[in-house]
Amino acid sequence: MKKKKDLQFHFYFYILMVFIVDIIFKNVRKDHRIDSNYIFFFFIIISYLYFYYFFKENFSEKMYKKIWFWVFILFLAISFIFQIQNNFTQFSPVTIVLLPLFYIFGSMGWFAYILNQKIEGQIFNKMAFWISSGLLIWGVFFLFRGLPMYYFNKADPVFLVEISKVFTIINIITYLLFFRSLFCKE
Repeated sequence: MKKKKDLQFHFYFYILMVFIVDIIFKNVRKDHRIDSNYIFFFFIIISYLYFYYFFKENFSEKMYKKIWFWVFILFLAISFIFQIQNNFTQFSPVTIVLLPLFYIFGSMGWFAYILNQKIEGQIFNKMAFWISSGLLIWGVFFLFRGLPMYYFNKADPVFLVEISKVFTIINIITYLLFFRSLFCKE
């Protein structure tokens, strides 16, 4: 039970970071000239660190932990390399794609892990089930929003706005799934 409380505490910290980036920095940028690429890259790094920790804590087998560690290192290193090459003037398309892919790998890894285990109790009572489901949904939809972002910004900005509206709904669904996870027993 202590492990779940630790995961919940760290999850609250992660949600606080999301709140700071999404709400507070948005308002600060109105008054001060801050390049949002730095802010969102900071958010990406926090997301990598948090979800590396989250899934590592949910894998009890060494093999899964070791694979997850190397996936984390690979994604983090590639993100840094490509973003530094772009000098933060804009997000590298690779950096944009890697975060949702990281979420998808982590979620699918957890689902594969749980299917190979003898689990006690219902899967719906596991915090990781709801978070993994939310990340999987978010990751897949973000690829549809993030990949063509720069193209549609020039070619069809109206369509980009529509994709953003749909993605807002996906964000709400994801956070509802995250919220549901806080009521789980495990």
